[in-house]
Amino acid sequence: MLIDEPTSGMPEATAQEIIDLIRTLSGTVPVLVVTHNQRHARAMAKEVILLASGMVQEQTPAARFFEAPQSESGRQFLLTGSCPEVPLWPTRMWWRTSISRLHRKRQNRAPYRWRKICRRRWRHPLTQHSFLER
Repeated sequence: MLIDEPTSGMPEATAQEIIDLIRTLSGTVPVLVVTHNQRHARAMAKEVILLASGMVQEQTPAARFFEAPQSESGRQFLLTGSCPEVPLWPTRMWWRTSISRLHRKRQNRAPYRWRKICRRRWRHPLTQHSFLER
């Protein structure tokens, strides 16, 4: 069973009832709970899988994770409640700087050549999806 943010926006008393119900259910069926609330995760979890930037950063038993996480992302999560994110898109427009340098060198070339230089494929580093940039 997959449960996404079961206690978000609930008063603490109601959230505790939901946590008890999930703990009871986990004895009979496998349950995967997504939550950002550390207190609720401590109460429910037998094992923790920390996801950040679309990747698994750490997977460990809950007691070990909350005592001494192995990854830097896990330590950051326990301190601040969030993980450092790796940008999924390039933050610098590296293709524009390189193209402008090319353009200065080759200003006397025909316009069709410039269009050919501008159109290049870029692959996303995590998903390997291809995007056409202009």
